[in-house]
Amino acid sequence: PDRAEPVAPQSLSIQNILLGFYLQLRQGDINRPAGESDELVAFTIEPGETAAAVSAKLAQAGLITDQDLFNLYMRYHGIDSKLEAGNYLLRANLTMPEIAQSLQHGRTEEMVFTVPEGWRMEQIAEHLEENGIVDAQKFINYARHGILNEGLLAKYPFLGNRPPGAPTSLEGFLFPDTYRVPKNSDEETIIKIMLDNFGRRVDKALQEKIKSQGKSVYEVISLASIVEREAVIPDERPVIASVYLNRLAQGKALEADPTVQYALGYQPDRKQWWKTPLPLEDLVGVDSEWNTYLRPGLPPGPICSPGLSAIRAVIEPAQTDYLFFYSRGDGSHAFAVTWEEHLRNQAQYQR
Repeated sequence: PDRAEPVAPQSLSIQNILLGFYLQLRQGDINRPAGESDELVAFTIEPGETAAAVSAKLAQAGLITDQDLFNLYMRYHGIDSKLEAGNYLLRANLTMPEIAQSLQHGRTEEMVFTVPEGWRMEQIAEHLEENGIVDAQKFINYARHGILNEGLLAKYPFLGNRPPGAPTSLEGFLFPDTYRVPKNSDEETIIKIMLDNFGRRVDKALQEKIKSQGKSVYEVISLASIVEREAVIPDERPVIASVYLNRLAQGKALEADPTVQYALGYQPDRKQWWKTPLPLEDLVGVDSEWNTYLRPGLPPGPICSPGLSAIRAVIEPAQTDYLFFYSRGDGSHAFAVTWEEHLRNQAQYQR
């Protein structure tokens, strides 16, 4: 494409004259693209985001090489006040003037979809296809082998530090939220938008806190995904997390129903992914590495996409001695420290 013509500055103050002189000296950097790739990259400006924040995000996405220089360029040409919230499609082989021009005039048509907390990736794929956004099978194929895709692990280091033999799937990291994505986005683009969102929500401060506890992000998301499927009442999430953490600390099996549901997969007779009710013969009879009744420790990986509150519940659990909980049938749970107390809860609330 033709290189964008610089826009005249809005005023000729001494500060602008000096800034203009500085930018003239940096023309080589301003007109040098950050890369050679012509791959379209989805980029979002959130409502209320400052020009400085947008510059930082562009640099993080590999679309510019110098966020301070780009910010000064936008200020000099009055572009910093003209940025519009929305979704854009950019490329690394664009110069700074071309990117600045695109952020004023290059908004794409949008599609909106919502991923609820607790969905597994197949449910996300089906929802996207039902809404005419992407092909479900292509989405699943990419998500199922996401770790093997070149550059993905380097771009999203929180996907790493997995135990030996862990799945190559992106399960658990497709952050539940409402998304506005460029129309005609492909499966890879949408997945990267969701991973970008995960990195923003489970930010560096949370990741550092996880590291300080001697855990990996992968371990936390694996347990948080179980908490997400178990908890109905938000206030119980930290308590349920404490039960599982206490059981792990004592070397007890987690005995988490959702892991068995995950192992069972889609139930065509009921047209559902999470089998309910779950009979006792399934809990002890499903021979799977995901069955935490039969296998101690965490399952091989996450079983769904947990929300931020479930993730925080694992990072900041309630301080309890509980080892058991049982559903009261109204969404709440009765918690117990001993097996005998747990049996009394079962007798009281068993339906």
